[in-house]
Amino acid sequence: MAETQHVSKHMKKAAAKEDAAEDDTDKTQVAPAGKAARSAAPQGTAPGTTAPHAPVAEPLNHAVGYKPISPYEPRQVNVPDSRRKKHHPIRNIFLLLLVAVLVLAGFAAESMIRISKTVGSAEASATQLETAASAGDLTGARSALSSLASDMDELSSESDEWIWSLVEKVPYIGTDVTSAKTMVSAMEKVNTQALQPVLAEYDKATATDATAEDRIQAASDLAASLESAQTILEEGRSEIASAPSSHIDALRDLQTKLESSLSAVDSNLQTLNSAVSAASDAASLLASALSAAGLS
Repeated sequence: MAETQHVSKHMKKAAAKEDAAEDDTDKTQVAPAGKAARSAAPQGTAPGTTAPHAPVAEPLNHAVGYKPISPYEPRQVNVPDSRRKKHHPIRNIFLLLLVAVLVLAGFAAESMIRISKTVGSAEASATQLETAASAGDLTGARSALSSLASDMDELSSESDEWIWSLVEKVPYIGTDVTSAKTMVSAMEKVNTQALQPVLAEYDKATATDATAEDRIQAASDLAASLESAQTILEEGRSEIASAPSSHIDALRDLQTKLESSLSAVDSNLQTLNSAVSAASDAASLLASALSAAGLS
C-alpha cells in the first residue's frame, strides 16, 4: 500500500515536470509574436488588449454642404500709389518749347524751299535786266523787269507769312529775313513808282497813231517821269545796299545782282532823260512857233 502511494506520487511529479516543460516551450514560441504585437500597438494600450481602429476620413465631396471651389485665376489688382506724385514744371516747359521749336522748324523749312527757288529765279531775272539795260535792249529789259517783278511779288508773299514774322525776331537767323524783306520792299517801290510809269509814258510817246500834239505832251510827261524815276531808283538802290548782310549765300548773291542791275538801269534812264528833255524842249519851241504863226 505504501509502495503504491509512493509510485503514484512519483508519476504525478513526472507528469508535472512534463507539463512545465511544455509550458516553457509555448512561451518561448509565443513571446516574439506578443512582443511584436505590443510594439505595434499604440502607446497607452494595455497589454493583451486590441488597439482601437482609427476613424476613416470621409471624402470632402461626400460631406454635407460641400461646395466645390473654383480654380484660382490670378488677376492684376491696381493698388493706388500712396506716394505723392512729383511735378516737374521746368521739364514740362522745356518739352513744350522743344515741340514748338520743332513745329516752327518744319514750317520754316518748307517755306525756305520755296523761297530758295524764288530767289534763284529773281537772281536770273536781275542778270537778264542788267545785260539788256547795258546793251540798250528795251524789249529785253522790259521782259526781264516783268519776270523780276513777278519773282519779287512771290518772295514778298512768302516772307509775309506769320512764320517769318516770328523767325525775324530770333537772333542771328532773323537777319536773313530782314535782309530779304528789305530787298523786296525796295524793288517793289522801284518797279511800281519808277520804272512802270516811265514805260507807260514811253509807250504813249512812241505810239504810231499819236498826233504831233500827243507826242509833244507824251515827251514832256516822259521827261518828268524820268526825273522822278531816277530819284526813286537811287533811293531803292541805296536801301538794297544798306540791307543787313545775310548768312545765306543765295540772298547775298541776289543783293549784289540787284544793285548792279539797278545801276545799269539808272545809267540808261539818265541817257534817255537827256534825250527826251532835249526833244521835249525842241518840240515845245516848235509847237509855240507854229501856234504863233497860226499854223498849228
